[in-house]
Amino acid sequence: MVTVTNLNKDGSLDIKYFDSKGLFTAIFIALITVEIYKYFTDHKLVIKMPEGVPDFVSRSFELITPTAFIAIFFISLRYLVSSLSGGMLLPEVIMKVLAPAIGSMDNLFVVWFVIMLRLMFWFFGIHSAVLSPVLSPIFVQYLAENIAAKEAGLPLPHFATGGVFSAFVNFTGSGVTMGLVLAMLFGKTKRYKKVAQVSLIPGLFGINEPILFGGPVILNPILFIPFVFGSSLISLMPLALMKYGFLAKPFFDPPYLPLFFEGFLTGFDWKAPFVQIVQLILSFLVYYPFFKVLEKEELKSEAESKKIHEIFTQEDNDILEDLELDF
Repeated sequence: MVTVTNLNKDGSLDIKYFDSKGLFTAIFIALITVEIYKYFTDHKLVIKMPEGVPDFVSRSFELITPTAFIAIFFISLRYLVSSLSGGMLLPEVIMKVLAPAIGSMDNLFVVWFVIMLRLMFWFFGIHSAVLSPVLSPIFVQYLAENIAAKEAGLPLPHFATGGVFSAFVNFTGSGVTMGLVLAMLFGKTKRYKKVAQVSLIPGLFGINEPILFGGPVILNPILFIPFVFGSSLISLMPLALMKYGFLAKPFFDPPYLPLFFEGFLTGFDWKAPFVQIVQLILSFLVYYPFFKVLEKEELKSEAESKKIHEIFTQEDNDILEDLELDF
């Protein structure tokens, strides 16, 4: 707390950085605190009590030296930052440094790049949550600013929040894969039909690991273009509509909900479900021609397997006939 607040003239605490604007500072302090505590523990720079002392008492004494150092460190850092920056607090300095990165998320091209980066991670089997430490604090700040603007009756400034990414960017799962599920469901091959049947219900709730790993989409070169490039544009479309005022900007992050409910609740705009229907249609159109290539290969493979099975079956029958003749 000592790094993010000042005393007002009336003696009260200035708490303007206790909200989302102080989130990056909290992350920064938490990381440093853990590393300091780990260093003191690894190098045994703690007060050790005799063996007869109860564990809870011993652990309390072990915390004294790292806690004292952490307090002194951040108090010193606070006054060092203040003296070098002309009285600014650490959150103010951090926000000024991160301002270009935070502000860039209001740019559609930057958001498109972020969406494609997330899909690239997924394509190579890496969960897109690896980007959450960077994106989540920005989304929380944007949501808080949108809520404040909504309460003040002002235009909402931001279109990118965690709720929007969950409802529209990850519509039916990362890569908007419901179009691929539907293509498989009405396909001609047994394997893809079974994968689609397993993937359909989870996809309605934005869970698409069954199709990502069962299709598979992961590391499938045929599906790289629709998954990374095609679906990123489909995901970006609602955000573009928000930016230019055709769709309400978000002021609420709803929990995981079935299709259309989550999108509606982000901004309580009746047009949101219709936008998601368009996303669904576009998803099917983007994935369908690439799925037909997969289906053609699968049908060819099934035909070859059937032919091999018939050959072996015939050979087995011939062997059985020969054995019967011998007897």
